[in-house]
Amino acid sequence: IPSDYYCYKSKTCERGTTTVLGTWQWDIDTNQLATSRTTDLWWSHTNHNEREMVPVNGAFIKRIAQGGCYKYGPNEIMEKVNDFTPYIVEENTDTTLRQKRTILNSKPVYELNELINGGFSKQPVKEMMPLSVFKEGSVFAVITNQGQLARLCVSGFHSSYDFRFREAYLLDPGWKKMVKQREEKRHYHILLDWTVFRGFDLMPYMESPE
Repeated sequence: IPSDYYCYKSKTCERGTTTVLGTWQWDIDTNQLATSRTTDLWWSHTNHNEREMVPVNGAFIKRIAQGGCYKYGPNEIMEKVNDFTPYIVEENTDTTLRQKRTILNSKPVYELNELINGGFSKQPVKEMMPLSVFKEGSVFAVITNQGQLARLCVSGFHSSYDFRFREAYLLDPGWKKMVKQREEKRHYHILLDWTVFRGFDLMPYMESPE
């Protein structure tokens, strides 16, 4: 399996499962649910029937597949996103590529949208019920605001009435009581199986020098 092979060889992957609470934000790099300048994604509910996965604070997102989560290692993800063979040139022979590496390493990650060949976006992934984009098995790729490549796979959902999962301890008791007095919302909290391919080199996938 490509992702397992990469992780075995590099020994730098981080993996886990996280339920992102409805309307909360998530910092993928630290696996923390919070609202701060370090978060990467916001699981937004704009109304009763609409869901959005919103990249924030300089992160980027792209839906890449339905099903087959573990067959997408980092190289497969980038080729799927960009739909091209990586442009590779020796760094010490090309000034443009050296400059791009400097930009990637020394400037804010939000400038990556000028460097990555298409595909990734700062725009929300959104959908009205019933879900198809976010349905179980959907695979997303994210570049976090720390410049790390991550793969997210939708594993399931919890309704607004369901508090029988690990992250539910973060919910305020008053909120739990209040939400039980309202109509139950399906697909409220989203369960994600995630892998961060920490240290994966994005440089071969930068735009080719003109």
